[in-house]
Amino acid sequence: MIRLIVVLAAASLAGCATLSDEECRYADWYAVGMSDGREGRLDTRLARHAEACEKHGVRPDAEAWRAGWREGILDHCSAPGGWRVGVAGTSYNGVCPPLLEEDFMFGYRPGRALYEVRTRLDEIDARIESVEARVVDDEIEADERRDLMEELRDLQREARELERERALIEAEAAERKLI
Repeated sequence: MIRLIVVLAAASLAGCATLSDEECRYADWYAVGMSDGREGRLDTRLARHAEACEKHGVRPDAEAWRAGWREGILDHCSAPGGWRVGVAGTSYNGVCPPLLEEDFMFGYRPGRALYEVRTRLDEIDARIESVEARVVDDEIEADERRDLMEELRDLQREARELERERALIEAEAAERKLI
């Protein structure tokens, strides 16, 4: 069991890297498939595993991998799975079967919207910090200071609007049981 955990941890850390000899030899292919499915990897991932393991004289258990992948993809293609992908800012790669795609998108759309709101808030916060530092500079002219103060008010107003939008998205997500 400990060996399995080590193999899976190494495989997940490796991302697209090839599997090592030990990972190929001791892999629980069902668990590897489940992990790949949960991560939203395409079913073509098995071919990459096979290519990597062929170098070590090992052939993956394709049947076990596919069974695990099918179970993992059910988790990934759920509404909470879509939420996780959207909030992470990851693009949807079209991996969900047609019957599951609607559920996935039910979570993905608000998750992606939240990601975009958070990203814009980070940009605004950085700009506010920059403007505030410039406003207190003794070497700027009164006209420039007035323009900066106006920009600062506009940025703060936009930040408040985005914070309300963020709170609304999070409340709706909680109501939908996405988070």
